[in-house]
Amino acid sequence: IISENKIFNTEIDKRLKVSFENTIIEEELTLILLKIVNTGNQPITKKDFEDNSGIDIMFGRDILSIETLKTKPSNLYISTEDILPGYFEIQPLLLNPKDEFTLKLLVEKHNTLDFKVGARISGVTKIKPLKEKLIPYHKLVVYSLTISLLSTVSLLNDLSSLPFVKGISFGILGAILSDIILAIGKYISIKEKKSS
Repeated sequence: IISENKIFNTEIDKRLKVSFENTIIEEELTLILLKIVNTGNQPITKKDFEDNSGIDIMFGRDILSIETLKTKPSNLYISTEDILPGYFEIQPLLLNPKDEFTLKLLVEKHNTLDFKVGARISGVTKIKPLKEKLIPYHKLVVYSLTISLLSTVSLLNDLSSLPFVKGISFGILGAILSDIILAIGKYISIKEKKSS
């Protein structure tokens, strides 16, 4: 799951009624984006799926709508089949390395703990949750502080004609540099605690 957003909740006002394709939403409605990627270096073919059974997705609640939002490559065809309320199957398909697709689902009464993915695929022992690559914390801190430092230097350069600014500029630059050093030191100490 790469995104889940509640788009309606009956706790707002019990008098408000919302329906989707003749289904009255009793509690809450959640919009979920589900991304599937072949992160391996081997293709997964239709024959690799055991007993012609695809990728099983279970939410434990009612799935009101499933749409293919995006595919890579663009000619990747995704077919889904409802099995039971809260449970559907993505039909067997060819997934070359780095092929991916994103499904958009509307789920009633969604609970992340109910979410499960399963499949019997030749050569695949376990389907792992996708971890989106985020900028590491230390890089984010260094980037932010570097931009702050450059902005401050630029501002002080513009104001350098004023007599009192030269003394203040060294103080501000010193404070920013000490913040950078402290932030990096804090990050290193956090990493050391996690590794021990």
